[in-house]
Amino acid sequence: MACWVIGVISYVRVLRTLSQTSQPNQIWKAVFAWLFFSRQATGPAAVHVAKVNKAIIAFIACVPIVAAADMLAVGMSQPPH
Repeated sequence: MACWVIGVISYVRVLRTLSQTSQPNQIWKAVFAWLFFSRQATGPAAVHVAKVNKAIIAFIACVPIVAAADMLAVGMSQPPH
């Protein structure tokens, strides 16, 4: 959950930075083509892009752990046969 919060805050900062640096065409790339935009980001926006990418990676890494913990919890809560 914390990954999402950090990612959203950083994403909003990326869009805000782009709007302040007069790069309107970059805003559309950031909204619709994040993977392509994140490689092209420069300046202050690049710092926030790195945070968003780290949050995405952390979320992807945590999903299998949460799924495994959930399956283990469900399996342990069932009575033995």
